[in-house]
Amino acid sequence: MSPSSNEMNDEEADFETPIEEGFEFSKGYRHPTLDTRLNKARTKQEVRGMWKARELGIITPTVYFIDSEKNQLIMEYIRGPTAKWWISQLKAEEFDQKMDEFGRILGEILGKLHRGGLIHGDLTTSNMILKEGNVETLALIDFGLSQQGKRAVVSTHHNSHALLAGLMEGYKKADGKQ
Repeated sequence: MSPSSNEMNDEEADFETPIEEGFEFSKGYRHPTLDTRLNKARTKQEVRGMWKARELGIITPTVYFIDSEKNQLIMEYIRGPTAKWWISQLKAEEFDQKMDEFGRILGEILGKLHRGGLIHGDLTTSNMILKEGNVETLALIDFGLSQQGKRAVVSTHHNSHALLAGLMEGYKKADGKQ
């Protein structure tokens, strides 16, 4: 799901939790029938994936409303930076320690997802949000390509040795293998 800009600021909201609108964009290069089918399937999968992840104890946006005709979701807006931005702001002297911590947390999340039979399908640091800027409350978004099943997921960043080491430690912890 691609979030649209939320034109309403927090003071204008009628309720406590800010919202985010998500929707699947039509692709002009696809046949309209195929485009409609793919967008409907991805919207459904977005909701199923978020629901399953939440069931497994992973932080994801809460879905408030689904418009299946327009392939739109109204969901919770999770305040905080993407992991991609957060990583880009790390100072050299803290990089390895912070990336190891991040990797352990991400590894534990992945372990829970995979143990529960859920594959994210588009796991990038752009689809991870540090809720309120806290690495301990790492949230996953964009489950439109998620699926049930077991397979390996590998994603790396430049100089990611500490991330991968921490990720494997967190994954082992979630899997119960110390």
